[in-house]
Amino acid sequence: FMMFGGKISNISSLVFIILLILFVNSITPAAARGVSSLVVEKGESMVIEGEDIFVRHNVTVEPDGALILKNASIRRWKGESTEIIMGENSTLAAYSSTINTSGVKGEMIRGIELENSSLTADIISLQATRMHLLSSLVQSTNFTFEGRIAELYSSTISGECINLSSVFMRLDGGEINASSIGLEGAEYINITRSNLTGDLTIGSPFLGAGTLIKITDSYLNWSNLTINGNTSIQIYNTLTVAVTTLSGEPAAGVEVVILDDERNPVKSAMTDQNGNARFNLLAARFTPGSSFPGFFNYTAEANLNGSTTSSSFTIERPLTIRLKEIAPPPTVVVPAEPAPSETFDRGEMVENETSDTSSDTAGNLTGKALGIFLLKAFLILGCVIGGVVGVIALLIRRGGA
Repeated sequence: FMMFGGKISNISSLVFIILLILFVNSITPAAARGVSSLVVEKGESMVIEGEDIFVRHNVTVEPDGALILKNASIRRWKGESTEIIMGENSTLAAYSSTINTSGVKGEMIRGIELENSSLTADIISLQATRMHLLSSLVQSTNFTFEGRIAELYSSTISGECINLSSVFMRLDGGEINASSIGLEGAEYINITRSNLTGDLTIGSPFLGAGTLIKITDSYLNWSNLTINGNTSIQIYNTLTVAVTTLSGEPAAGVEVVILDDERNPVKSAMTDQNGNARFNLLAARFTPGSSFPGFFNYTAEANLNGSTTSSSFTIERPLTIRLKEIAPPPTVVVPAEPAPSETFDRGEMVENETSDTSSDTAGNLTGKALGIFLLKAFLILGCVIGGVVGVIALLIRRGGA
């Protein structure tokens, strides 16, 4: 019995140990592993998929090599200084992955690409042909990038000092939040729907070079602004004009015209089925030596059922204005004037006749008056002569008697 009891006790201990191992494995990712260092050899590609790797020392990507993470992570050991060292023409790519190291460094590398991933490092210093961030997060005390193309889509960069310098730079739907932000482009910088918070230096690092900076629908919360080089900064914002009828219903198919300060048409658009017309307008422009932009004044006009409604505005941020149909003015009844007299009508008729007709009429009237005058003169003369003859005859008759 004692023998069997000892065996049962040993079996129980073995079962307990097995269960303990299973429990530990259940709370520890099976794919997690620790390595002293990680090396991607020259010209080779290393794909890490579905693994969590803890690296004690460094990760080295030799020239022309590529390190690709897919649903994976590379992390430094606690208390250790682990860096990713990139060789010439090498590539670092992470998809739905996590990188947490002390630093990421490389010169003349091909590129870095992050999609739905996060990169955390005390120091990031990269000289690359291209940097592409999509829906990703980069956190670094000191982040410096220099290259040809820098693209940030729906991504966030935060830290103490962020300096991005490239020939072409595009920030779309992202955020940069740091004590010091430097955005330098040799030719073109496009910032759209992004937030920039910090002490901002923007422009060209090259003396005399011209840089076009276009900022659209963005929030610029700089504590201080420095503009370098021959830089032109244009700020564009989106304007939505909502047009409604007197009853408040959306007015579809109505033309909305945008006028500048001098009443010159700038743009026009028809309202959609919801009564909205959208415009992207030049909201402001920086003048040399100014730290604040001068915003432009605009007027939006719409014509509904013969009445014009308008509103004046500036668009310091994306803006929606509403234009409502104006009620027509009340109808004024004017009393009818009395009909002109018949004499007035005849006078009008005489005045409106042609010169030939007027001359003929005047000649006829003059001839009739002259005839009547001569007739009366002959009658009077006849009476006078007859009277004189009668008196002479009477005197002769009395003398004969």
